[in-house]
Amino acid sequence: MTGPEQPGTGSVAERITALRDHLEEHPGIQEIPVLGELATLLFGTRQFEEAAKFFSQAASLSPRSPELLNNLAACYLEMGKYHEVIETAGKALKIDPALGAALANRADAHRKLGQLRRAADDYQQAVNLEPRSPLLLNKAGANLQLLGRFQEARQHFEAALAASPRFSRARLNLGLLGLQTDNDEAARRNIQEAVVDRRLDPHSREIGNTALAILKNHDRLAPHLETALNARDLAPLGEALTQTTETLLFPDRDAISLLEEIAASCKNLEWNEKQLRYAGDTQHLPFLEAAAHCQLDPHAETLKIVLNSLGEGRQLPAHAVQHNLPAMLDACRERAELDMEASFPDQGEAWLSYWHARLMGHDQSAFPGLYKPVPGAQGNGGADRATAPGNVAGTMRQILQRLARNVPAGVPRAVFLLTAIMRVQPFRDGNERLARFIGSWQLQGNGLHPIIVTSQAQQILTQGLSRVRNEKSAQPVLDSLVSAYRNAQQLLNEFNRISTSAL
Repeated sequence: MTGPEQPGTGSVAERITALRDHLEEHPGIQEIPVLGELATLLFGTRQFEEAAKFFSQAASLSPRSPELLNNLAACYLEMGKYHEVIETAGKALKIDPALGAALANRADAHRKLGQLRRAADDYQQAVNLEPRSPLLLNKAGANLQLLGRFQEARQHFEAALAASPRFSRARLNLGLLGLQTDNDEAARRNIQEAVVDRRLDPHSREIGNTALAILKNHDRLAPHLETALNARDLAPLGEALTQTTETLLFPDRDAISLLEEIAASCKNLEWNEKQLRYAGDTQHLPFLEAAAHCQLDPHAETLKIVLNSLGEGRQLPAHAVQHNLPAMLDACRERAELDMEASFPDQGEAWLSYWHARLMGHDQSAFPGLYKPVPGAQGNGGADRATAPGNVAGTMRQILQRLARNVPAGVPRAVFLLTAIMRVQPFRDGNERLARFIGSWQLQGNGLHPIIVTSQAQQILTQGLSRVRNEKSAQPVLDSLVSAYRNAQQLLNEFNRISTSAL
């Protein structure tokens, strides 16, 4: 936010009183300097609604003043009136297209509304006008990070530090970006250096300290996770998870409140078991599920070629290599052999960690098997407000140990677990894959077939998940899964028709 410049001397409270008295004594005379000064002082004392009133009056007297319009936009920004910010800053920019403060305020409003590409355009224009502004460079970098444009984000954070080497917020962001992309020691050092800087604001310091606490917990859990992966012995990992520090066990109250309602709604879901079974030869279901997890082209002819290549040890398509299709297929087969009801309730957190590591072991930047220390990948599954990293462990513990136990096994619990994982986004990446995988485990344990969501059905599932918050019900998710099963049935029919190879 870029607001009005503050006057430097005198008692602010006394000056505000004097200016108010002046306006009351001369009600028929509205002086722009008096209105502007009063609004500026009110802004500086965080009386934003009052400041907006007087800036608005001043702007009505001088409608061609871009500075007054931008100051009014700055008030709206602080008040959370983001559409008004965009409109008012836009008026200022029509008068003075080179007013960087107005570009920055409009960019902030676009970012708050989730309009990240528009924000990126405005931030870049502001940076072009003030290329040595560490504040603008840092904001532009943070927005680019949200867009997944990580290299550009890094360049902006580094430019901010070049302009102001002691700008700790940019150093913190550079460290958090490093965890999101590289998972390296340099990232930890940047975060550690930022949080000890007394000039860092308390909120940013808390974010940095939380990331460091989660990383410390990762170091403690890593050897136990390795044991689980090598020997399928989850007991040591489960025990280690119970010893997670209390500071990381505060649940996300909003998420739990919503999921309590979702859990209750799962007891009243409407479905027919035939809708969640595939007809015909189902021997290739593990392969088709693994292919869907790897986002392979959902056409039977293409998948037949991939299956033959897999069986003959030939080169696989890039997507299959990128997502490690053979490991994904092994995980789907292994899951089918395990009794979820016998092991999951008491070791739910350990199994969640184990399966995520199995599914995401090819991507170390995703912290396979370990909860996210930074916000996860953007744009997943309609999770409009994913749980903050510091609240993930406590939130998932509540979900697995309390809420899921009260949901009937089978379809209701499968739908609940899928919805809960997608709402919370506990891992940095791979949450949607894990959610479908865990839901499928619950379904298979109750005699049903796994969830296969091809790219053609993905949008329907995303829409179902996005309706959960408003409707306080999991029924839209189940309905979208039924559509996914119909879509997968068509794929299975065609695949069986043309396929002559066996796994």
